[in-house]
Amino acid sequence: MYLSSLRLTDFRNHADTEMVPDPGTNLILGANAQGKTNLLEAIVCLSRGTGFRTRRDAELRRFGTAGAAVEARLSGGEREYDVRLLLEDRKQAFVNGVRQRRTAELASLFHVVLFCPEDLELVRGAGAIRRRFIDTALCALRPNYSKLYAEYNKLHAHLVRLLRDGDPDGLLDDFSYRLCCVGARMIPYRASFCESLVSRAAAYHAEIAGGETLAAEYRTVSTVPDPAAPASVIAGQLWEHYLSHREASRRTGSVLTGPHRDDLLFFIGGSAAREYASQGQARTAAVACKLAERDIFLKNDGDAPVLLLDDVLSELDERRRDYIIRGIGGGQVFITACDEALSALSAAARKVFVVEGGRVTERT
Repeated sequence: MYLSSLRLTDFRNHADTEMVPDPGTNLILGANAQGKTNLLEAIVCLSRGTGFRTRRDAELRRFGTAGAAVEARLSGGEREYDVRLLLEDRKQAFVNGVRQRRTAELASLFHVVLFCPEDLELVRGAGAIRRRFIDTALCALRPNYSKLYAEYNKLHAHLVRLLRDGDPDGLLDDFSYRLCCVGARMIPYRASFCESLVSRAAAYHAEIAGGETLAAEYRTVSTVPDPAAPASVIAGQLWEHYLSHREASRRTGSVLTGPHRDDLLFFIGGSAAREYASQGQARTAAVACKLAERDIFLKNDGDAPVLLLDDVLSELDERRRDYIIRGIGGGQVFITACDEALSALSAAARKVFVVEGGRVTERT
């Protein structure tokens, strides 16, 4: 599925922008703060129902306006869909004129893989960043996981309230056991995804980085030795860990154990990436993970997701840049850049757009 047309109305700094992208590689040029990344964020909204730089829909509206809209035609084979996302006081999504129950349902129709500068933290940042990466991908890939993830978050929020209120009704153990049961069903999904991701990312990383190795280890609760075990087994192991931390949780007022603390630890050249990776190494590893994520979607759907690369080439040497440019084919791609002097990038682009002050023109 690819974008055959895109229109933004009062979205970020775009008052009224229309684009007809190529099904292949699209290069978006412009100086900083002109609206290049805003175009990518609008495309992300069509997939996830929300932006990637803010959780507040009001920040997606052009200053001084009451609402914004992102509209697109999606094409794939013999299928076509008209998608419209309204960002007003009440956010609404429509597919072929039919209102969707939740904007999150767009994720089952249109898939994107995004790389942005903040994704450097995927390798070197806190575990919450890696969990969000895993969960975002799985929610799009596996509808059942999306339901489990939502249920887990609700139970976790309720547990936090119980702990802070002192558990007046004695419901802590009941809700904790339910959390263990839901978490036990999530862990195998995560373990399987991480295994597929790392095997693919390691191959990409070795080619981009000239043979330098990339490895990773998925870590969950210490009482779970096999994250691929049946959910009934994992639930008992999570419950065991909860019981050993129950009093500490009561004292601290927080849920100290569970999949909400899972992590995926990266190692580059045998060293822990979080402590020792350079800026270039972290960027290369993050890009490798994004390319691997695209492969997983392709294998799952038989259709490559749209690849969004925001300022991906800065701080990479020429060899690594050239490999990434050669390796991004096989689907629709949007790349933002400030400098068109990168000859390989210009040659790879099927269409070139220039953004200035929220206005987009196609270079002919």
